[in-house]
Amino acid sequence: MFKAAVLALGVLFVSATSGWSQNCQGPINGLTFTSVDSDHVRIPDPGGAPFDGFADFTIEFWLKSGSAGIDTLVSKWRQSTATEAPYLVRLLAGRIQVFFTNGFSVLGNVTVNNNQWHHVAVTRTGSACQLVIDGIQDIAFVYAPTLNAMNGPLVFGCFLDVNDDPIAGTFLQGSLDEVRIWNTGRTVAQILATKDQSLNGITPNLVGAWRLDSTSGQTVSDESATGAHGVLGTTNAAALNDPVCPAATGLSLGYPCVSPGSGDAN
Repeated sequence: MFKAAVLALGVLFVSATSGWSQNCQGPINGLTFTSVDSDHVRIPDPGGAPFDGFADFTIEFWLKSGSAGIDTLVSKWRQSTATEAPYLVRLLAGRIQVFFTNGFSVLGNVTVNNNQWHHVAVTRTGSACQLVIDGIQDIAFVYAPTLNAMNGPLVFGCFLDVNDDPIAGTFLQGSLDEVRIWNTGRTVAQILATKDQSLNGITPNLVGAWRLDSTSGQTVSDESATGAHGVLGTTNAAALNDPVCPAATGLSLGYPCVSPGSGDAN
């Protein structure tokens, strides 16, 4: 890697009765993005529109940031296009803002820029949508149109212009982990049941799952059956705009509250 690896360690909480506490503190590791370096992750479109153009869906991830600016989290968005802007999820002054096709946007109420890990999920079933923070509904809203399909990359940490180049001023200062896309609208109960676990490709309706836990190399692996593997930064070559991989720790569990065997392995 071009930049030195940096690790933010979580703490394993042990229960006297079961051996594991359910007081989740967020992931142990993930990718750290530095806005001044233009860090981002790019997932090439695999074809067949698994990440957009859908009706019901869920987009979820873990976030850790102290930014008070405008920071992109997950995007499939070409700026200044009318038909190639399915969705954009970003931080705005510490709260989650969601954009959909046709310029629709909502802003959450919960503040998440306190340098602690927070789980974020955006879901839709029919026209009923919700933003869920740490397993609790933040806001509910209505959006009926089908999202656009965009023949371009899914991006973590910024969004793109009409030439698929990153747009200045949209970069994330913070960390992401366990980015997932589902082609179904998940309930709060379903989100709670799996937010502290890594999932694999046999999980029904899971069309994208990037653990962001690799400790070396440029590949960002998709653990879902789609197999849409991406790269750190813009290309396969190491560069300044690569987010930082966590250092190897010898720990196989990605969350301090999961049961043995369901943890987050690199």
